[in-house]
Amino acid sequence: MQTIARLTFKELSFARIPDPISNGIFNGSLFTYAAWDGKLTETRIGNPEVRWEMFMERDQMVSMSGFYKSFERPVRSSWCGSPGSRPVRSISPGIIGDGYLYGLEFELRKDTGFLFPGCNNLRVSGNVILVESVIQMTETEYHSRKTCEKSGEVIVKTRRMAGQEPRVVNAGIHYSHYEAEMEAALFFNTKGPTLSIVGVGLYHGIYVETFRSLNFSLNKEFGEDRNTVVDFRVSNIFTAASVPERLSTWD
Repeated sequence: MQTIARLTFKELSFARIPDPISNGIFNGSLFTYAAWDGKLTETRIGNPEVRWEMFMERDQMVSMSGFYKSFERPVRSSWCGSPGSRPVRSISPGIIGDGYLYGLEFELRKDTGFLFPGCNNLRVSGNVILVESVIQMTETEYHSRKTCEKSGEVIVKTRRMAGQEPRVVNAGIHYSHYEAEMEAALFFNTKGPTLSIVGVGLYHGIYVETFRSLNFSLNKEFGEDRNTVVDFRVSNIFTAASVPERLSTWD
């Protein structure tokens, strides 16, 4: 199967938009500079996948899948400027070399009655995705990095794909009691460090740091017609997750 990722108005424009996350300016692709001609095209994506699923009663299921995606002329955002120049807070989308990613996914929704007989009110659920992504650098990007190569550093012609998390984990425990008119749930989410803006030359790549979140909810209904509901929720129990996205510069 093949799909197409089309361009946004922001990308295909002369817009100059402040970016509060990176403290820079986003330039639409129609602004040209030394290494960019201002011409973006859609990205063509190949999507082969192999999947195994088993469905059970009460909406229980187990599934495993392996997937591969190929990208023809993907778009990325990177710093603007010439190799060796001082960094400026200016970001622009552009076409890069072809790339691909591959990974595994596991998903589970299961009552705990198979572990504790009669305990079908307690359910565990989870989703784990592991991804490896590879992008071929353009000659301009590669030579800009080689020009600024540090002592002992080895620059290769591939790197991670921008915007692609290397891992995503979602897990939860859910308790539901119909007679007691009550539900409770505890959910955990995390994703690995993600390249957000591609570095060029002296410009370091900008990464979103590892994100972790733990959330709790309790729901209780009252009345003969269950027309009164009380919700209790606690979000971002982990102090480290109080700011969901933090940026770091990596070499």
